[in-house]
Amino acid sequence: MRLLVAFPVLVSLSLVAPRSVADDQAPIGWSVEVEAAEGSEPICNRERLVREVELACDALGKTCVVAEQNATRHAILRCARAWLIEARDVAGALLWTMPIDGEGDRIRQAAMWIARDSSEARLAAALPEHAIQDDATPARAPEMPPVPPPAPAAVATSSPALQRPGGVFAAARAGLAGAAFRPTFGGRIAAALALLSPDLALDVSLAAAGTLAGSTTDAYTSARIGGGVAYGAPWATARWGVSVEGGAVALIDESAQGPWLSANRSAVSPYGELAVTTQWYAASAVRPFVTLSGSYQQAPSLGGLPSATFPSFTAALDLGVAWRSW
Repeated sequence: MRLLVAFPVLVSLSLVAPRSVADDQAPIGWSVEVEAAEGSEPICNRERLVREVELACDALGKTCVVAEQNATRHAILRCARAWLIEARDVAGALLWTMPIDGEGDRIRQAAMWIARDSSEARLAAALPEHAIQDDATPARAPEMPPVPPPAPAAVATSSPALQRPGGVFAAARAGLAGAAFRPTFGGRIAAALALLSPDLALDVSLAAAGTLAGSTTDAYTSARIGGGVAYGAPWATARWGVSVEGGAVALIDESAQGPWLSANRSAVSPYGELAVTTQWYAASAVRPFVTLSGSYQQAPSLGGLPSATFPSFTAALDLGVAWRSW
């Protein structure tokens, strides 16, 4: 009698314990792949994912293993701006995809999705087909298209000089003029346009200078406009630069005594200048610079003789700040 009672109890327990049937199945073999975009986090690597998948599978009862060969499923973890784990069957057909959010350990989250899928697949295979109801089917994440790899950086089709072609500077000027080395003071402004490359520029400048007031024989004021070609500083990012410039200079005699009292006290003459420049913080858009220049202008004459008021040679030192847009 005791056997008759125990037998139906054992039968009923075997019917409600499908897990024992699932435990008899071999674990699902997974091959694991990681696709990390350039610049992605170092944590996104295959070795770490394999280790986490093995731990997750063990925690759910050896439902799955990482298999290099004879795997029936393939998992791909894509690490880009957004992380995504996807599963494919042995034929390469997409089974499901799941985004991995940025909270917590995303490698571990991906491993848990693989282990969970393995557990549900083994359970579904163990249950009779008629016992799987629609409402008991494990929910699948909606299929999502694979995350495309980041687009390569656009290749520049034009030089930086043509894209951002300008620059300006302003400087204070001090110098020595003529054979007597008379001190002069003034200022200079200039603007430039890149020519063919960022290191070569065309510039246009305006400058004014004059001797100290109070001289009786050699006081003058000058204003000039010119243009030239510059290589390197102050327009480019090089520490040093050279430039050649030419133009016209207007001279006004301001001496208390001199040969111009009874004649025209002004003259316009051509000039040429050679300069060397050095700058600091060359990589910055705004940076200080120093220019040492020497210029020669044709001295006007009076009665066939050169004027002593106006110098033919001037050396100048410019201290200024430049702004470059390329």
